[in-house]
Amino acid sequence: MAEQTKTFETGQTYYARFISDYDKIIKGTVVKRTPKTINLQLGHGAAAVKRRIKVMDGVEYVMPLGNYSMAPMMEADKVIKE
Repeated sequence: MAEQTKTFETGQTYYARFISDYDKIIKGTVVKRTPKTINLQLGHGAAAVKRRIKVMDGVEYVMPLGNYSMAPMMEADKVIKE
């Protein structure tokens, strides 16, 4: 049986950790979603950033701060439960 892909949902808040400092966490709320992109609001009052969705091991992910060697990766299975 095919495994279902874990996807980002509008209105949910997700988190990512930095490779260089595991205690440093960034949070992003999905403002808008299309099949290929999401708009993330990374802080209160901050402008939303648009990022392309990629899939790895059945889980969607984005690079909220850009693509560089130690960039944090925000994954759809890392939901903040409030």
